[in-house]
Amino acid sequence: MLKEIKKGISLAILALLLLQFAACSSIKSTDDQFFSDLFKTWQAKQELLAKDPKNENYLKDSFNKEWEMMHKYQGKKFKDDDIGQNANTYLTELKGCVDTINQEASIENQKAFNEHYKKRIAALKNLKKDSRFVVQEDRLEEFNVEKSEEIIQKQAKNTEALKQLEKDLNAVKLKVQAESTDAQAVYAGEITNHSSHEFKNLGITYKFVNKDKEVLATDTWRIDSFKPGQKATIKIKNTAPKDTDHTQIELEKGLEIN
Repeated sequence: MLKEIKKGISLAILALLLLQFAACSSIKSTDDQFFSDLFKTWQAKQELLAKDPKNENYLKDSFNKEWEMMHKYQGKKFKDDDIGQNANTYLTELKGCVDTINQEASIENQKAFNEHYKKRIAALKNLKKDSRFVVQEDRLEEFNVEKSEEIIQKQAKNTEALKQLEKDLNAVKLKVQAESTDAQAVYAGEITNHSSHEFKNLGITYKFVNKDKEVLATDTWRIDSFKPGQKATIKIKNTAPKDTDHTQIELEKGLEIN
């Protein structure tokens, strides 16, 4: 009876050891499988690009594909704690990239995407230290974040300058000039550039509209260079003064902001 109990205990211990070994093997395979799937994911991303190099939505499709293939590792247990930590950071930032890239385009969303992208790349470069990560480092970068941030800064500068230009235009008091006739009204008014930027090739089109919102006449005022603090005289003509109800202002294409 005693031998049978000892045998039972031995079998129980053996079974427990086998379970622990299986668990360790499972953890180890998670590490290996993660890197294997990471390589497969980059292959899939390259295939997307090769399939349609002119695809304007490639970046969005690429990140969606990456998330589709790698999100299953969220919350997984890794044998190597450093790999697990970097994998978790990578997946968190990848999710941030996916969330923002699938939203409507805006400066704020682009800023958020850039921040997630930089942190994702940093995590991938840490993972790259492991020999099982066989994706070439120069293939990790598929988006020029520095150029994107330069564009964002330029857009912010342009937005600020255009808001001030709008204020300056609204402040212009156009007065009827002596050379006006019944068939043609001539208006003139002074504008000052209160922004800190120079406007090159500035063109402002005035549309003269009737009560039915029909454009009856247009005239465009242009100036080659409008520097900060500079004053200029806007002079325009309205060939339908009798039927004009109100005026609309539009910015012409070709404007450069320095």
